[in-house]
Amino acid sequence: MDVHVSYMLGDDCVAITGGRGGSSDINITGVACGPGHGISIGSLGKDNETDDIVENVNVRSCSFTGTQNGARIKTWRENAVKVNNITFRYFEGTSSSEIAIKLDCDETENCQNITMEHINITSPTPGLVLNGSGVLHPHGEAWWSSIEHSHRPRTIGFNGSSNIIYNGLTQMNSPKNHISILNCTNVTLSNFHLIAPKDSPNTDGIDIVLSNNIRIFNSSIQTGDDCVAINGGSYDINITHVACGPGHGISIGSLGRGGENDTVENVKIRHCSFNGTQNGARIKTWTGGQGVAKNILYENITLTDVNYPIIIDQHYCNGGHNCTREATTAVKVSNVTFRYFKGTCANDIAIKLDCDEVTGCHDIVMEHINITSSSTNTLLTAYCQFADVVSHFVSMHIKCGFDEEPLVPAKPPRHVEPPTPPTKPPTMFPKPLAPAKPPVYYAKPPSPNAQPLAPNVQP
Repeated sequence: MDVHVSYMLGDDCVAITGGRGGSSDINITGVACGPGHGISIGSLGKDNETDDIVENVNVRSCSFTGTQNGARIKTWRENAVKVNNITFRYFEGTSSSEIAIKLDCDETENCQNITMEHINITSPTPGLVLNGSGVLHPHGEAWWSSIEHSHRPRTIGFNGSSNIIYNGLTQMNSPKNHISILNCTNVTLSNFHLIAPKDSPNTDGIDIVLSNNIRIFNSSIQTGDDCVAINGGSYDINITHVACGPGHGISIGSLGRGGENDTVENVKIRHCSFNGTQNGARIKTWTGGQGVAKNILYENITLTDVNYPIIIDQHYCNGGHNCTREATTAVKVSNVTFRYFKGTCANDIAIKLDCDEVTGCHDIVMEHINITSSSTNTLLTAYCQFADVVSHFVSMHIKCGFDEEPLVPAKPPRHVEPPTPPTKPPTMFPKPLAPAKPPVYYAKPPSPNAQPLAPNVQP
């Protein structure tokens, strides 16, 4: 059956139902629907009907204007209808509701093989809520062998948005970074899990660029790159109670690549843990860059077998780039505090401050740093050059200076304050959702997929 018409109705523009024999091989093209209730599959399964079958339906090049729904599949709760092999592709336009995508599937008869590609739906008014307990699994491992592919997609991207709430979801095996926040303001992400193998390339947990007033809390991130990367043009970032590992830590940067002028300021990272990560608290800038990274606080940090628990690298060079340590400019790093760190280091260098000879790192404060070696026979050291550091109660000696003469000890930055008790902040919802768990059919994804969190693991 082929349909090419225009509908203005008070209910479904098209409803494709099952019944005896079912419905199949339906093609709907070029239909303008609105007002109405959209183009629907169903309703199916009413009165425990067992032979409601709809299959091989294609709805293409249609438009919805002022409708209650767009593309809809509806089944009755009493009879769990199997919904699988559904593709939504190339959707573009605006939504009058805060919920643009709603997948409310049955707990016992899950929706399976749901594919979404190139979905660009915006709201005419600011604000977006993504709230649930399901799993987003884009099977990105197929892309990992093409690490330099410029079109590797990210799973979720927020671009030019404000007043966003993202809560309770689990993501697995993104082709690239799991969540991208670009040019956004007032974003809250909470109670989520991001999962990918430690050797999956560039699968950052969260990338933040040109954004401000970002809150991330009560979550866990297991990935092959930075758990969180805070990039240029970002400020007023608060991260609390995030469990990172495996991964490359929670990073400021990289900043200043290709001589760019990048600024990051007013960042607070508190009550976070790093387990088996390459880095813990990291600031990374490229030689020859410009800009500033300042007013940064890492506080109440727990470490387990971390290669570099604390690192400032003003000579960052990633991949096969032809980098040099000699340049006349560098991103200025200042007013950075590392306070109340405890745990173990898997390397022999627990603190690495590799700062630029010309620009240097200024006003670096370290207080109550108690890091021991994962190996009982290893004595931990601190590597430091061209940084001025004031330290109190640090478990290893830190000696820094410019050439022969060390700098005058820095004054603690203004944001030094007593530690807050390690209690989780209140959730935004009256009853916090339990951390999302992958459904049964993802319990053992085939190698090399990531393994989901074990039951009852809390971030």
